[in-house]
This record gives sequence, C-alpha cells and structure tokens, in this order.
Amino acid sequence: MALQFRFRKKAKIDLAEAVGWYEEQSPGKGQEFTEGFIKTLRKIQANPDTYRKVYQDYRRVQFDKFPYYLIYKVGKKVIYILAVYHNRRNDTWKKRVR
Repeated sequence: MALQFRFRKKAKIDLAEAVGWYEEQSPGKGQEFTEGFIKTLRKIQANPDTYRKVYQDYRRVQFDKFPYYLIYKVGKKVIYILAVYHNRRNDTWKKRVR
C-alpha cells in the first residue's frame, strides 16, 4: 500500500502562492505548475527513500520543469510535506522543522 501524504499548513500556502504567481505570469502556467507538483508527488510516492537527505531526516526532490523543490520526510505510514520552495530561496524552510 502506498504511503499517503500529509501537508504542513505552510507547504499548502507555498503551493498556492507559486501557482498564483505562475498563473499571473501566463494563463495556464499555474495549471502546468500544479501538474508538475502532482508528478513530483508521484515520484516521491513510488520511491520515497531515493532522494537525498538535506537536513535531519528531510529529503529534497526537484520538480522536472520548474525551479522548485519539495521538502519531505518519510514516516511509518505517512509522507510529510514540509515545504514547496523556489531553488533560489535560501533554506528558510529549515525553521519549520520541529
């Protein structure tokens, strides 16, 4: 059985802001970003331990067509999504780690 995802509130905000920004830049681009996000989730779900650890037990995977990363942690039954962030931003997402 595939692990389910659980999103931190700030990760949901990150996603909404990125989708909104891309949609403002070019109609339809927000939808492309969303599709890239879903594709990235599927990659994680298929092989959650494949991607390298970047901080404590958190891992990072890059979107295929966008300069964004997903930061996540693999639990026993759940994959926790901590952040969706642009690769030019600094590591402010580390402040979210509890």
